[in-house]
Amino acid sequence: MRSIKNITLGLATVGVMSLSGCAGDYLDTILSTSVSETTINTSLDNLYIALNGIHKEMVSQESGYQCLGGEPGFKVNDVNHYSEMVAWGLKARVALAMQDYNNAAVYAGKSVSLAEAGGHRLMTGSQLNCGFANITTDTKEAMYAAMTPDDKTVYFYSYYAYMSWNFNSSAIRQGVKCINVDAYETMSETDLRRAWWDPTGEASVPSSSYAKNAYQNRKFTARSTADAVGDVAFMRLAEMYLTQAEALARAGKDSEAQAVFTKFQITRDPSYVSKGNIGEALAEEIMNSRRVELWGEGFRFYDLKRLHMSIKRGSNFDIAFCTFLEKDKDAQGWVWEIPKIETDFNSLCTKNY
Repeated sequence: MRSIKNITLGLATVGVMSLSGCAGDYLDTILSTSVSETTINTSLDNLYIALNGIHKEMVSQESGYQCLGGEPGFKVNDVNHYSEMVAWGLKARVALAMQDYNNAAVYAGKSVSLAEAGGHRLMTGSQLNCGFANITTDTKEAMYAAMTPDDKTVYFYSYYAYMSWNFNSSAIRQGVKCINVDAYETMSETDLRRAWWDPTGEASVPSSSYAKNAYQNRKFTARSTADAVGDVAFMRLAEMYLTQAEALARAGKDSEAQAVFTKFQITRDPSYVSKGNIGEALAEEIMNSRRVELWGEGFRFYDLKRLHMSIKRGSNFDIAFCTFLEKDKDAQGWVWEIPKIETDFNSLCTKNY
């Protein structure tokens, strides 16, 4: 039972973490017709297939849930564990990365349906300012999350010791986290998510030792200056809505995409009305909202990779801290390069640098 659980978790982890290479086959194992298929290491595509194939067996029955959970007293829809809605969400992530947009939309839709049937809801109004440290108790949006009790502190290793604005650590006091000004300006004046950042750089901070910068993060708030413990949401209902909307748009199903996107967007911008975008323009509108919504949660890098896009950090970034401001989608140092030691000694391997 434990080995099955480990295999499942391993496949899920590798599948999610490998999203960065799918756009250009940079991570695929090199295949050759001169080598027996049985002797070739599994390619990334085959790993995706394995990840997709295992879900049905692992989440369609109670025994599957126990493999995913394992602990006594485990509940099927416990947010602290994998569940069927999360498995469909992982399948949606993989399909989106593979640009299998029709299936990505179906999988994300199933994830949303299961989540909402289980009581999960998109955040609205003041819930958007929950600070995320208590997202599992203050809202119903987190589908899968880690909840660390206050007496189990991880001190300076916590997410909130690096990504909040108020915890008392050098990474917070001097390492201010800011949104790209161009991304911020994609929001309308009535978008409630504007409160997740301070565009003026004048908002109050705990003490004079804290640096201030324009467009500084207010999205993630530690429970106190001395307490970096908090919930970390690995999957939110918002992500699934945006995934379904994007996938539908890229599959050419504009009206369906707009309907899903509008249902989500009005929870963030109560004044939102459709702009009438179709095709790539609609996909871009959805991506702008996705970039804002999931800021700081680990998605933008992988979105750029799967869509084979360049990075442009904008005018409010300090070159001293980020090394470079722009990288072309094919630039050296931006593509995940195959190590030289591999290309030197593996005749089947073609350099990509």
